[in-house]
Amino acid sequence: MTALRQKTSPIGPIGDDWALVELDKVAEPPQYGLTASAEKTGNAQLVRITDIDGRNVNWASVPYCNCPTEDLPKYRLESGDILFARIGATTGKSTLVVDPPNAVFASYLIRVRAKQEVDPEFLSHFFQSQAYWLQIDGSKHTNLKKGVNGSVLRRLLVPTPPLAEQRQITRLLSAVQRAVERQKRLITLTVELKKALMLRLFSNQALSSHPVRRLGTFCDIRGGKRLPKGESFATEKTDHPYIRVTDLANHAVDIEGLKYLRPETRRAISRYIITKHDVYISIAGTTGAVGMVPEQLDGANLTENAARIVINDTTLIEPRYLMFFLASHEGQHYLKSQTMKNAQPKLALTRIKSLEVPVPPLEKQRNIAKCLDTVIAREDAAFRTKQQLDMLFRTLLHELMTAQVRVHILDLSALDELATTAVGPS
Repeated sequence: MTALRQKTSPIGPIGDDWALVELDKVAEPPQYGLTASAEKTGNAQLVRITDIDGRNVNWASVPYCNCPTEDLPKYRLESGDILFARIGATTGKSTLVVDPPNAVFASYLIRVRAKQEVDPEFLSHFFQSQAYWLQIDGSKHTNLKKGVNGSVLRRLLVPTPPLAEQRQITRLLSAVQRAVERQKRLITLTVELKKALMLRLFSNQALSSHPVRRLGTFCDIRGGKRLPKGESFATEKTDHPYIRVTDLANHAVDIEGLKYLRPETRRAISRYIITKHDVYISIAGTTGAVGMVPEQLDGANLTENAARIVINDTTLIEPRYLMFFLASHEGQHYLKSQTMKNAQPKLALTRIKSLEVPVPPLEKQRNIAKCLDTVIAREDAAFRTKQQLDMLFRTLLHELMTAQVRVHILDLSALDELATTAVGPS
């Protein structure tokens, strides 16, 4: 991409050959939606704030309404319409409508319809940019309800490159967004595959022929430890990570938010660690999350709201098999049923020991774990790819909307391939 000259403007740098106009100049007057009740049936679908996610309308969840026949033309949605949430937690978020069914929009939404001078998809992309959000957030201070109204939208300053450049910018950004959507679908499918495999592999039918052992007969359950009274976490990263229950999820540890101990604090609670061979389980707060820590957290300290399951006989149980069994429907049902129902639900260590675990031959355990590890690896790869694409989109959006880079001299013929091939490893 080639950087060209910019000029300053009230919303920041824009292209030196771009115009900066109020939205009112390039769009029809903002229109408020229909006041109607959501119904299971009706003569039109009714799009509400909860049905938009910032890029698409989730048509599968959109209810119906009975719109007066004479009002249908006024409120009917068309391709290219842009809907804004005008109040609530998502105030200012917008969605471009593409190929809608017979549908109208509800009263807490505002519709903007672009004129011929501006590409509606370019306009929709601008409504995700930093320059847009700075204007929206600034306007909230003048509104008692912190909402967005038609007057605010009319006065929004919008950069308008030549129409051909708008369409090239749109093509590039939309290709990246399609790739993001593909990764989201892949993640959803992989999660569903994992659920189906768990149900099949740990069903009564699959494991009924194997012996059953109580967990406490081949494992020790050891609790974690809170920080000593008066102690606090280190202000910077050290060699002593401390895993809290909020860092735990099924199968994985979120290392981004980890806290770390000072050496003197570590010495005081050095016995309460977890190794890469143990299975962790959360016992307070969100009880029942299970997994194993990665190599880099071997020997980390563990919170008092979690426990480590130490396998005493690895010729009997494969650790990852045990982890997956605990995460299965049967394992989770038992753990939830044993959680004490009080103001602060907690799972007693003695009750974990009583869980009955099917024990197939070690080779079968390893095959079960390997099968599920493969699916989880695909899910993780898709998630990482999505994160990278999200970051790429945000970077491109900022640089293209501020003319730090220009696209009209680029060969964009390979863009469509991005949306179909960026799916992570096969």
